[in-house]
Amino acid sequence: MVAPTRELALQVRTELSWLYAAAGGRVVSCVGGMDPVAERRALSQGAHIVVGTPGRLCDHLDRGNLRPEALRAVVLDEADEMLDLGFREELEKILGAAPEDRRTLLFSATVPREIARRPRTSRATPCASRPKARAASMSTSPTRRCWWRLMTWSGRW
Repeated sequence: MVAPTRELALQVRTELSWLYAAAGGRVVSCVGGMDPVAERRALSQGAHIVVGTPGRLCDHLDRGNLRPEALRAVVLDEADEMLDLGFREELEKILGAAPEDRRTLLFSATVPREIARRPRTSRATPCASRPKARAASMSTSPTRRCWWRLMTWSGRW
């Protein structure tokens, strides 16, 4: 999973670690400002999910610490913000290193045309999901509904 900022990547790592703890899921973060040697060690021990910032993930790709052939999915969180911050080359590198048969998921509160066009030009079967127009409230947001189902399913609610 690629996030635009260290803070968001660490927040996502914390939530995913909690979420997958009972299943034995191992989540590793790779972000600037943290010890890259410790990250390399964590990656070498294996990870089910890697969460990081574009620059640090590219650093680990360059050093051979990430094995992109093992990727099943690449998740770009706040893809529009990453482009606004100038991470185009890093994102292209990450996507280019990943297997062609991977899934690519883009998440964003807003989707500019440039981002919306990308799946159509790079994937054989793109799809998009947009919430229906409703009154804005937490109880009707897709995130809230999804979280409720997940919490109910996991028995932790």
